[in-house]
Amino acid sequence: VAEAGGMMMMEDGIDMETIFGDGDNSQKGFLGKLVGAGKRVLTGESLFMTVFTNKGVGKKRVSFAAPYPGKIIPVDLSEMGGKVICQK
Repeated sequence: VAEAGGMMMMEDGIDMETIFGDGDNSQKGFLGKLVGAGKRVLTGESLFMTVFTNKGVGKKRVSFAAPYPGKIIPVDLSEMGGKVICQK
């Protein structure tokens, strides 16, 4: 599951479907979806998400890119207490 517009590349055999919400089935009913949408709007996230499903045989790849430039840096989680929190 990814925000709309985040995909760069996908291999053959991957199906793509745009949905309203984040695909979380725990928010049942219209009211639950409306509350979830309100939270996404407040945090600047998209109302629509894209679900990628592998319908092919074997492993397939989908690549995503950030909407702004950045760096990939190695982080040893054992030196950071087992977790790291990141934001834009």
